[in-house]
Amino acid sequence: MEDLKGIAALFTACITLSVLVNLLIFYKDRKSLVDGFILAALVFVNQSLEFVSSFWAIDKTILVFAYINTFNFSISFASYYLLKRIQPESKQNWKAFMFSIMLLPAGFVYMSSFKMVHTGFFFTQYRYFASPLANVIIGLLQALWGLYFLTKVMFGDEEKKKSFHYKAVLAGYLIPPVVVVAASIISLNSALLFESVYSKLLILNVISLFIFIIKDKK
Repeated sequence: MEDLKGIAALFTACITLSVLVNLLIFYKDRKSLVDGFILAALVFVNQSLEFVSSFWAIDKTILVFAYINTFNFSISFASYYLLKRIQPESKQNWKAFMFSIMLLPAGFVYMSSFKMVHTGFFFTQYRYFASPLANVIIGLLQALWGLYFLTKVMFGDEEKKKSFHYKAVLAGYLIPPVVVVAASIISLNSALLFESVYSKLLILNVISLFIFIIKDKK
């Protein structure tokens, strides 16, 4: 598999692209698709960058910088979308982007720290000024957010508890951080591959939002 580095990222990008195409072709109400489209586009760009950098062994700072930031904003947007579903009238939902916004200007300052360390068939290891501390923070934040959302739904109104829409979105959000945190506890290597592992699991967010949109249209 030495000649097929980054193929897992290509596979994820293709699935995400199919979701994007479906959203554009079959759903005409563009306004209701914005959230799902942006998240799918971010994950598609992120996985395309991983594939390009891994397959052709392009260790360019700007590519790694773009990869890390599309990853961070993908996670933030997934949180924002879920917040909008659970508490649509709240004016605090934008805070889901705070961590990504804070890292962005710091990334420009420490641009030279963005490196691709290792490439493989399934995962690619990256390093930058805030890793691995940022990885731990992101993982824990997502897990805590997920638990918060779970309690909001479980102790919220009956309609949300029974709704397949909310169950799909919540499952798509909860599974990635739970899997990554558990894998990191079991193996340190999983923590070092945090961005690459988590970014592929974000396909669950994309698919769950796609299901939500389909069911919402019926």
